[in-house]
Amino acid sequence: MRFPCWSKAKRRAVSCRLLASACLLTATSCLAQVAGTRPNSQTPTTVLSPNGQEAVFDLKMHVVSSVPLPDLWKKMGNVDRVSCSKDGALLFELVPGERPDMTHEIARVAANGAMLGYFDLRQTPGFEKATIQQAAFASAGRIVLLVWNLLATEVMRTDAEGHPHGTRFRMDHTRWVLTMDDNGKILSKFSFKDSVVTGDHFALFKNGNALVTGFVDESTGGVIFSPDGAVLAKVRVPALEGDQQSTTSNERSATPAATSVRATGSAAGGEAAATGRRLPMLPRTLLPIASGDDEVFLVDRGNESFLLKVSADATVGPKVKLAIPEDERAYVERIAGHRALVSILSAQRLPPGTITKAPEWTPKAVFDTESGALLETLLLSKHEDGPVCYSGSEMKAIRSPEGTLDTLEK
Repeated sequence: MRFPCWSKAKRRAVSCRLLASACLLTATSCLAQVAGTRPNSQTPTTVLSPNGQEAVFDLKMHVVSSVPLPDLWKKMGNVDRVSCSKDGALLFELVPGERPDMTHEIARVAANGAMLGYFDLRQTPGFEKATIQQAAFASAGRIVLLVWNLLATEVMRTDAEGHPHGTRFRMDHTRWVLTMDDNGKILSKFSFKDSVVTGDHFALFKNGNALVTGFVDESTGGVIFSPDGAVLAKVRVPALEGDQQSTTSNERSATPAATSVRATGSAAGGEAAATGRRLPMLPRTLLPIASGDDEVFLVDRGNESFLLKVSADATVGPKVKLAIPEDERAYVERIAGHRALVSILSAQRLPPGTITKAPEWTPKAVFDTESGALLETLLLSKHEDGPVCYSGSEMKAIRSPEGTLDTLEK
């Protein structure tokens, strides 16, 4: 079976966490034709791939319910930074305004669209300069944050009108994992140094343990922490391909167009500048994705054709290859149980500045996380941004520009 490829520029540009310089938005798409009937029709839709081969997507997702969201959904930045709880509540990491800054506000919205809570982490004593690297729901529904502390902000360059175009953020060497209620009260916390693990991303096991990824002993991997911060195990993963480049993990950059983008700089950070420890950093990111059970799947953001399972007891493996054609690339969005929801893109990237028209339907593929086999293919309307929730049988997406939370079923 051949997969078509579609535009994913917005998601790919804003969801990147580690870039070598200020982020450049690049369109990624290919020509395709879609022939179908009404959006809610179950009539098979034929999609032509670039080489003319046909792939039939016979499962269009249709809206079964829709609720309005509060206006703050417009500050969500990217759906990759929206978490979903078991009861369907959403956790928004709000993107700062025009002033160069990093994420520090959180909002929780119920499945019915009602506002449940909001807080600015910088209003919490001891975290006045905090930045939220990532947010997630614990199995009990509590909010858990991976937090860095900002030491200094430096505008690297401005345009003719004085607007900043590229900002360098310098961080300290301490990382925090905070468990909080809906109003910003800290319920529990622990910290670790970036010498243990750089703390680029994290995911939670069902039992409350946290897998934090980044560099461990100067190689790509992760550390499993207990809820009270005890180091339970170090996770080793195979070395990633590609040349290493020496940068400092304590520095992040952003552009005015995408202030949630975190990019590496080239100088040591903050008060530790004179003796700053320089870490080898790969141009790829190891992203942990929770499945809702006592296992987390590691995804290489540079090559997402495989999943590496990590159990709560630090057992690693097996490494599962998804059944994706060699001339296509994958973008793993959500994992529910043993089902991985994936977007399929062309391996051939278009030149920067290429302008393409978004198709009416966005294709998704569902793979088995145990065997890598293709289970089914789905079509989402181009107006549905997401999904932000995925259970394996249904999904929720944010419809724009209306700003509604839509429940979708096959």
